[in-house]
Amino acid sequence: MRKIIFLLWLCTLGALCVKVGDVGFYLLAAALLSALAGLLSNLFTQKSVTAEVFADGFFEKGEKKNITIKISGGAGLCRGVLAVKNLLTGEETEKSVEFYSGRRPCEIKLNVESRTCGKLVFGFSGLRAYDFWGLTSKRITGRLNGSVTVVPQPLADNEIFSQTLSESFESDDYSEDKAGSEHTEPIGIREYRQGDSYKSVHWKTSFRLGDIFVREYAEPISDSVCIYIETSSKQTGEVCDRLISKACGLSMRLTEQGIFHYIAFHSFTEEQNVFEEVKDDNSFAVALDKMLSSLPTVGESLFEDFGGLFAEHNVARIYYFSSDDKTPDWQGGELINS
Repeated sequence: MRKIIFLLWLCTLGALCVKVGDVGFYLLAAALLSALAGLLSNLFTQKSVTAEVFADGFFEKGEKKNITIKISGGAGLCRGVLAVKNLLTGEETEKSVEFYSGRRPCEIKLNVESRTCGKLVFGFSGLRAYDFWGLTSKRITGRLNGSVTVVPQPLADNEIFSQTLSESFESDDYSEDKAGSEHTEPIGIREYRQGDSYKSVHWKTSFRLGDIFVREYAEPISDSVCIYIETSSKQTGEVCDRLISKACGLSMRLTEQGIFHYIAFHSFTEEQNVFEEVKDDNSFAVALDKMLSSLPTVGESLFEDFGGLFAEHNVARIYYFSSDDKTPDWQGGELINS
């Protein structure tokens, strides 16, 4: 449209040249010089835009909600493509956008909807800045910050939750070098220290040596629970959504019952193994954010890579979530294929 207006304007000025002589030529020359100045300014000026995504809280699956993208940078008229990618399923959608980035920030309002849970990230591609008349353009960079979280709907699996999740998960093993407070497994006798319980006093030794001696007890070694999610096999969006929903449902139940546990999986977005401890709502939110960004990818199972972490954290029970029915070999304790 701008190009058409510019051409009509030139035609009008050309007609004036015939009617009014030199004045028309001067006007035509001024218009051409103005267009040339705009062209040169657009081509030889460094331009870029920065943008930030604003959304009102979390999204739910299938829910249409408005987001606002605030853009600044003074790049003038810009056209390009806005890409929205789900970092859990890898699904990506694109939408053509046009905006004018002047001295003041401008805004783009969009409706966003996702049929699965996941973390939605945004980015510009093919972004071009145009001169005032839209006659010429140049490729520019656009940095877009911010994301939108589409939360899973926690699923309750009767087979998983029928087990006694409120048990202490403590083993019968005791540390040989770390003292504890439970009067269960004595490991020696030592002199009394301020704060020791008189229930620990070894009266026979105390009378014999003429001083107060107490029994020292070993600290029980705690067995931990871990929720493992297999992300190394490419899955459909619905399967990814269901795995995360089931894992979240179990983690939320454990958290509600005050049971400390871990969540483990490989994040292909961060290119590293994630082993997050979950002890309250805040730590659960951190683990959930990383789960929703894990981007499952085709490959062999990475379960064995976590063996060292399982041993280091005394993991004795693993809830294994995968899209197939294969259960990996594990000698560290109980493994439940969920």
